[in-house]
Amino acid sequence: MRLEEKVKEQTADLDRTTIDLQPAKEKAESGDRLKTAFLQTISHEISTPMNGILGFASLLAFPNLTADERKELLGLMKIFSDRLVNTITDYVNISLTYSDNLQVKSQPVK
Repeated sequence: MRLEEKVKEQTADLDRTTIDLQPAKEKAESGDRLKTAFLQTISHEISTPMNGILGFASLLAFPNLTADERKELLGLMKIFSDRLVNTITDYVNISLTYSDNLQVKSQPVK
């Protein structure tokens, strides 16, 4: 009789533990969905300017471009390159902020 009681008690403990883990499981799954959405956003934000850079670089290979056309393409590549660097820097700073490796300082906006 004692063994049966012990098994029932341990089974009940296990059931309570499983129930207690449900919120943690839901939180982990929610975090996983947020992380996936974040990575999709990063991929889009990085690939958009990168595709512009690659597209304009391929146009530079055309032999009949004038000097002004080349200058314009290079200017556009610079704009897209700056956007890409700024995007990557922003994401690195976000990561550093969340890992407590970067402190945010509030300043008044002018």
